[in-house]
Amino acid sequence: MPVIRVTDAARFGAQDRRVHTAAPERAALASKRHLSGVVLWLLVLAAISVAGRMSGGGHEFQALQRTPSYLRVAILEWLLFAFVIFGIRRQGNSVGRVFDGRPAGARNWVPSIALGIGAAVVWTIASAAILGALRPAPEELRIVQSFLPHTSTERLAFVFLTVTAGFCEEFIYRGYLQQQFQALSRSTGVAIVLQAALFMLLHVALPWKFVVSTAAMAIFLGVVVAWRKSLIPAIIVHTLVNLVGGLLSSFQTPGPRAPS
Repeated sequence: MPVIRVTDAARFGAQDRRVHTAAPERAALASKRHLSGVVLWLLVLAAISVAGRMSGGGHEFQALQRTPSYLRVAILEWLLFAFVIFGIRRQGNSVGRVFDGRPAGARNWVPSIALGIGAAVVWTIASAAILGALRPAPEELRIVQSFLPHTSTERLAFVFLTVTAGFCEEFIYRGYLQQQFQALSRSTGVAIVLQAALFMLLHVALPWKFVVSTAAMAIFLGVVVAWRKSLIPAIIVHTLVNLVGGLLSSFQTPGPRAPS
C-alpha cells in the first residue's frame, strides 16, 4: 500500500479547496442569451439618447424635452435593472453577489463608503484635468449645458435621474456586465474595457471630448470595483459627481429657451 505523507495530503487538500472556491468567481451571472438581451437594450437606449439630441437640430437639447427625457431615461434604466435581476435569479445566482460580495455590516461598509467619497474627489480632479487638456469649444460646452436642468421642475426630475443612474448604471455596468465579461474572457482588464465601451456608447449624444471623459470614468470605476469587490464606492462616486456637478452647473446656465 502506498504511503501518503501528511504534508502531501495537506497540499492535495489545499489544491482541492482552491478549485472549489475559485469556481463561483468564474461562473457567469446569467446566460449568454440574457447578456445579449442586455446589450441590445443598451443599444436602444443609446439610439434614444442620440434621437433626443437630433430632435434639437443636432445641437442643443430643447427646453421642452428635458423633464420628459429625464423621466423616460430613468424609467428605462429601472426596467433594464429589473431585467438584469430576472436573468441573475433565473440562473440561480444571488443579487448580493453583484452588489457586494462581502458580509453585510459596518466593518465592510464603512471602508467602502470612505473609499467612495475619496474616489469622488480623485475623479473630480482627474475629470477637470482631462477636460482641461481636451479644451472643449464654447459650442460643445453649450451642448452639454443644454442637457442640464434650468427650472425647479427640471431639477427635481434631474435628481431622480441622477440617483437612478448612480444606482442602476453601476449595478448594470460595473456589476453585471463587468462580471459577465470577466466570466467569458477570464480577464479583469478585458471586462473593464468592454463595460466601459458600452457605457461610453450610452453617452454618444454628448460631444466627443465629454464622451472620452465618460469612458475614462467608466474605466476608473471599473478598477475601483475590481479592487474593492464592491459596488458601493462606484455608486457613491457616480451619484455625487453627477448630482453635485450637474446641479451646480445648472445654476450657471441661462434660462430655458423657447424651441426654434
